[in-house]
Amino acid sequence: MGDTPYFRLLAFDLDGTLLPYGEPPRPRVVDALRRAQAAGVIVTLATGRAPSTARPYAHRLGITAPIICFQGGRVVDPGSGESLYARTYPLALARAVFMYARALEEELGDGWAPLVYQGDEMYVTRLWLSEEEYREFFAPRWHYLNSFDELPEAPVDKIIFVGEPSKLDALQPRLRERFQGLVEVVRSWRIFLEVTALGVTKGNALAWLARYLGIPRERVVAVGDADNDISMLRWAGLAVAMGHAPPEVKAVADVIAPPVEEDGAAWVIDYVLGENSGNR
Repeated sequence: MGDTPYFRLLAFDLDGTLLPYGEPPRPRVVDALRRAQAAGVIVTLATGRAPSTARPYAHRLGITAPIICFQGGRVVDPGSGESLYARTYPLALARAVFMYARALEEELGDGWAPLVYQGDEMYVTRLWLSEEEYREFFAPRWHYLNSFDELPEAPVDKIIFVGEPSKLDALQPRLRERFQGLVEVVRSWRIFLEVTALGVTKGNALAWLARYLGIPRERVVAVGDADNDISMLRWAGLAVAMGHAPPEVKAVADVIAPPVEEDGAAWVIDYVLGENSGNR
């Protein structure tokens, strides 16, 4: 075996892949991540989370490489918080999204509560989940507004609609049709529907990061469990879907790992290290 591993960059989705939703990292996974990095594999996160909630996980997991946040809207240094890459969209477009969604409430019913990020600053008019859940998933603190008309005059990183799955099922195709060619509309979890800048995907951000690090595509591994991970699975040299992923995610994968509840991420690392042991 040579000194340089074949697979050099390993990109993990966070929630539902590296850790179960709402749970801390598990010891077996943390140990596996350390072994991967000790073997010379660069590990990164590719998450929909904001830098403010993704960076603490990078620290806990021992990840020092730049991490992908906001569904690929930003690539951030987890130590300094500096954005190395950023894709945003105009405030006027975000306001148009809010106005259209508000108009649809008359037809579809009140089944969601939106929030918006401008950098690490988060703004809400009301909460859908508990304050503790908002702190865990979205931001340690946020700003309350009477209306999103009060947002600062600054570009938007993304909008999230938090709500009932059935309501978001109805909202998603309507937003995609109305704003086709203007924004990306992606489901990151059954109760999260996200609107990001056109061209923002985990796949595009992972491609940028690989170029930044000087790593060829065929030596990149991507691991995920949800629809918003499909773009990076399609781009990576080796695509791994978690065992609990829906069929459309598994369909684009080269390898199926055990589910997150069975520490599937640790299994992935063992698989990758095995592939690095001279099989290439």
